[in-house]
Amino acid sequence: MRRVPVTAPALALITLLGLALRLYRLSDAELTFDEGATWYFSARPLADLWGGPARLETNPPLFYTLAHWFRAVGAVAEDERLISVVCGTACIPLVFLLGSRLAGRFAGLGAALLLALSAAQIGTSQDARAYAGLTAAALVMALAVQRLLAGGGIAAWAAYVLASLAALYLHNTAVLLVAACNLMVLLAWPARPWRGFLARWALANALILVGYAPWITVVIDQSLHALAHPWLQQPTLTSFRYEVMNTFALRFLAWGGPVADILFLGLLAAGAAATRRVPFARALAATMIVGVPVASFVVSQWRPIMNGKTLLCLIPFGLVFVAAGCAALRRARLPALLLAAGLEGAATLHAFAGRGDKGWAAMAELLASEAHDHDALVVSPAFLGFMLDYYGLPAGSLPAFSFGRQVAWYPPAAAPPLPEDRPLAVLGGFARIWLVTTEAATGTQDLRTRLACAFAPRDVTPPGAALRLVVFEQRAAPTCN
Repeated sequence: MRRVPVTAPALALITLLGLALRLYRLSDAELTFDEGATWYFSARPLADLWGGPARLETNPPLFYTLAHWFRAVGAVAEDERLISVVCGTACIPLVFLLGSRLAGRFAGLGAALLLALSAAQIGTSQDARAYAGLTAAALVMALAVQRLLAGGGIAAWAAYVLASLAALYLHNTAVLLVAACNLMVLLAWPARPWRGFLARWALANALILVGYAPWITVVIDQSLHALAHPWLQQPTLTSFRYEVMNTFALRFLAWGGPVADILFLGLLAAGAAATRRVPFARALAATMIVGVPVASFVVSQWRPIMNGKTLLCLIPFGLVFVAAGCAALRRARLPALLLAAGLEGAATLHAFAGRGDKGWAAMAELLASEAHDHDALVVSPAFLGFMLDYYGLPAGSLPAFSFGRQVAWYPPAAAPPLPEDRPLAVLGGFARIWLVTTEAATGTQDLRTRLACAFAPRDVTPPGAALRLVVFEQRAAPTCN
């Protein structure tokens, strides 16, 4: 009896599962701070996104341009997440192709299943930011390099150039991905390279350089001048280990985290060992599993670029080796894969259950109903005012001010900054001050201390909100000089 091929139907089912998980409650969650920035930029003219104002934003303009076009057809802010859903879902068949080429179809399907269930990748695919697109571009780059080393034609060359340019215009850290691809070629250099490969490889990278040239000057200017004061913390060896573990082990698991981490890292190491005779597999492990994280850490000692999000594009490469590790167990390969998939699924359920809103809508509703004409609003950072406006507190309904670090690209006229040494000179005439801060806005402690001289503070943060809302009510007499 002839065996019926199951690869295509299985991959289709896995991809549909991944799509369903990425669409689950997609519009329910409130915007994150970063997604609010996407909504803000999607309203800017394309001339601003690709021109001078772009020098004040750390992210390249490609994702904002896609969001701009999405908004032009009537999409609301939550709908812009669909861009990431499409990119994140596309990663599933892409990782199948990569896994199949490295370790066979079982590993390919296993990698696709693990990625479909990955809590971290699902979160990325539900975020209106560039990270899911960057992940898809990184996978296409790696697949193109593999095909080129095997003698691929014009389609592979075009895929490498276009995917590299897309990655570079999605996120500045993609420079490390292009460097990783060049290192892959050196490490997996064929024993008998076909004629003209080196010249064509140089030409492909020259085309990438020409295509990226308009933005290189922006990145240099940002690094040296416009954004020379980074907001990311310089990583330590401890934080580096934490981020690498979160990338290649298992996030969001409610129980058994250390055991699951050991299992995933062990399977990853087993997969790397099992594919060590494949030159491209060795090169992929050396670059995407080791090289890019280490390079991110080294560069961050000069200009911090590394956090959990910048390594998210490497998750599929880790899962390819995890699936290859399962395949190497032969008779135990299916139980091993099902165990790994079950842990991924459990982590995803925990992530869905633990998802909470920032509290934008609750705070906007409270302020709209409780604030009076003689009250003032202080936000830290200033962009919080834009978010409250989106969720129902119209801009201009209260006199608004900002305090602390300013977002370079957000116009200060929307919430003029308070003088840090004399905030009461501006706020002293108001009956009440409503202070909205993020949990990270620790710099407002001095402001709260100064306000407490003339105002009595009362925390009115809505239950479960990730933001903090404190109302300061005018005292009958100041309590300090």
